[in-house]
Amino acid sequence: QADIKRYSIIVVNLPAELNEIGALNKYFSQYGTILKVNTDLAKRSALVKFKAIEEAEAAAAAYFSRSKDEHIMGIPQIKIKYVTNPAAH
Repeated sequence: QADIKRYSIIVVNLPAELNEIGALNKYFSQYGTILKVNTDLAKRSALVKFKAIEEAEAAAAAYFSRSKDEHIMGIPQIKIKYVTNPAAH
């Protein structure tokens, strides 16, 4: 069960117009095959589950290693949390 988290990233501070499955699929599919997207409009967050752990790690790594003028989905406040990445806590 805990392993499921390693396949997933959590995207936070999502504006409502980007917190929908189509937009999230389109953006995050550059990192791999997406199995599931759960959006939470109230929390302004979404969980994106990939087919492989490496794909989730790649999406998280792209966020943690990006330059300061690179933004997820083009929005500065959007952040990614990767549950097993110690840097995310």
